[in-house]
Amino acid sequence: MSQTQSKSYHAILICIAGFIGFSLSDALRKYLALSIDIPDILFWQAALGLVFLLIFSPLVGGVSSLYKAKNMKWLILRGLIMAANTYLAMNALAAIPLMDANTIWFMMPFVTSLFSAVLFGEKLGPKRLAAIAIGFLGGVIAFRPGFTELGPGYLFAFASMFTFTFSNLIAKKAGGGRNLLPYGVYPLSFVMLLSLYLNDWQIALDFPPLIWGIMFIVGAVYAMGLMLVSLAFQMGDASVIAPYQYTQGFWALFYGYIIFGDVPDIFKIIGASVIVGSGLFFFWRERKNRAVLTHPPASG
Repeated sequence: MSQTQSKSYHAILICIAGFIGFSLSDALRKYLALSIDIPDILFWQAALGLVFLLIFSPLVGGVSSLYKAKNMKWLILRGLIMAANTYLAMNALAAIPLMDANTIWFMMPFVTSLFSAVLFGEKLGPKRLAAIAIGFLGGVIAFRPGFTELGPGYLFAFASMFTFTFSNLIAKKAGGGRNLLPYGVYPLSFVMLLSLYLNDWQIALDFPPLIWGIMFIVGAVYAMGLMLVSLAFQMGDASVIAPYQYTQGFWALFYGYIIFGDVPDIFKIIGASVIVGSGLFFFWRERKNRAVLTHPPASG
């Protein structure tokens, strides 16, 4: 296996791990929203996430990476966009079913791939486009969202889809290698400031131990997701990495059943199979393309 091929595989695995973190965070934040105000959830998600990052900061670039980065303007811009994304996504999760929100977010790989082709010149052939479209079709089959009335929750979900897309593209532009700490600290810092502003600069503290534990998990896995997805988009082509966003569909089904008692029907099973097929096709195409580039067929 070549170094380039190995790097692409690692980027895909890192991306999947990051989206697992985001999926768990989505489910737990939706659960918290049943009894806690959104600004309070956002504040403690950010504050506890920052604690998690500082504890493990020596492993992800060290505190010095926060102010020594050469790409500071891009990191700050991404932090602001991710703060907006967190607010929009939280409002979406609180207002609409988890499955409906994920169906909208399944459009993200398609949008990411198109913009990455335009902005970074990444190759996007008809087979890749077809695989992305089929993956999105699987999401539609699985969740069959009834968009007869687009209430505020759905608009929040669509808006968060675009903000997350652009945050990933900015991460690609910013680069930064293995110094991942800024990719978690800046967004969470801006989220904390935004939540304080929305809550009239008040901080809620009166929560039972179980809620504190859930909020710490939310902060930790969300911070993990921020860093891992950023690293994945730095390591590999965005048009290759983006389709693995579809793996969130499986985690949405899993967490929906475990936490909210949602039972998948035959359409969700068929749709999930289509999504997996699309992702596996992308993985196979990437392996085949890298193999051709590394070991071109002999002539003569």
